[in-house]
Amino acid sequence: MKKSKIYKRLSYSSIFSKKDDNILSLIGEIDKNLAIEFLVLISKAEKEIIDIDKTEIDFIIQDWLIFSDVKLKKKVALAYTRNLNDNELRKKNADFSEIRIINNIATLRTLEIFLSKEAVQVKSQSKSRGNKEFYENIFRLYLLVNTEIEERQNKVFEKYFVKNNLPEKEIKLHLFLGLSHVEMFKPIMNLFFCQVLKLIIFEKWLRMKPEFDNLIKSYQKSIKVENWYNYFNDVFQINNLTINNIIFELKDQSVLKPLLDYYSDESDKDSVSWNEFLNIKRKPLYKLDKSKYLVLDNRSVIEKMFNGVYHDLVKLSIEEGFKNYHQMYSKEFAEEYLFCNVLENTFGKHYIKYSEKEILLKQKRNDLALPDYYVRNGNKIFLFEFKNSFISNEKKVKFD
Repeated sequence: MKKSKIYKRLSYSSIFSKKDDNILSLIGEIDKNLAIEFLVLISKAEKEIIDIDKTEIDFIIQDWLIFSDVKLKKKVALAYTRNLNDNELRKKNADFSEIRIINNIATLRTLEIFLSKEAVQVKSQSKSRGNKEFYENIFRLYLLVNTEIEERQNKVFEKYFVKNNLPEKEIKLHLFLGLSHVEMFKPIMNLFFCQVLKLIIFEKWLRMKPEFDNLIKSYQKSIKVENWYNYFNDVFQINNLTINNIIFELKDQSVLKPLLDYYSDESDKDSVSWNEFLNIKRKPLYKLDKSKYLVLDNRSVIEKMFNGVYHDLVKLSIEEGFKNYHQMYSKEFAEEYLFCNVLENTFGKHYIKYSEKEILLKQKRNDLALPDYYVRNGNKIFLFEFKNSFISNEKKVKFD
């Protein structure tokens, strides 16, 4: 089992003595489209950039800041060296690979900034991708984002980890790390097949709920597909495009174009304030021109194509007055249908198994606190409690 590893993250103050820059002023100095392309390339190459054979410091000095003068490069090198001499890092004989500027959270957050309402409204003053100001300004902005991440992290530790190290605080720590540090190096196709299976089961459940027929028709109309068969066919083709390309181009008459335009629509953007990458999750593709698309984040594309159906239906159900959809999804689908089916197939026929609903049918009392699922094998008993895994965006932003 792979052990967790803690890295030292460098921020703006690690390299620059005064905070002369701010996010809003910098995005006005940077060409938006070129910056988004550059950040996507950083995201795609992160695993190679942080590899031991090609340390991050080499990439930043020799590639990112290739046009910069020696003075700035020395500042960057000094920041790494100074932090390497930190007592904690010296104790464990750390090397430069344990000091980071580039990280997936900062890359996604910087992308989120360029996709915000403010970035859309700001007229860029940048002239060329090839000048040193372009790369230095993105570098400064990236460091400001690392500062923002550091400040948010400090708030969590000040709120939950000041007093004694109680077990519930350890749980909160792991919850924070799980929500705020994306696991990006797991095989993307594992996520894809998991999400496909879940949506197939979800579609099967929807067919048993005629009360949602009009809601489903409205949703399919809004994304310009005739039925679920066409939807599955389209998203499989889109997944093939996005997995194998960073930028791809389609003809106007392509049957995929309506769905691609839906995944890249810029009409519903949030502000520049921290929003848990919602702009990317809602619209994981970026339209460079009439027929050319940039893949912002592969994981977000897959989440949008599958988990995103649930979130889109929640929003549409509120607009169209289907008040019970979210509650029915959480209880009847997620718990009673999906969860119970998974356990039913996991444990097979040789175990004694009961869902909460089945237990209630067998016993007369209704004042017992029951598990969501009961499994027994000989003298071994397994009790399962299910919780809907979706945590609201607002709660994550506020660390509630």
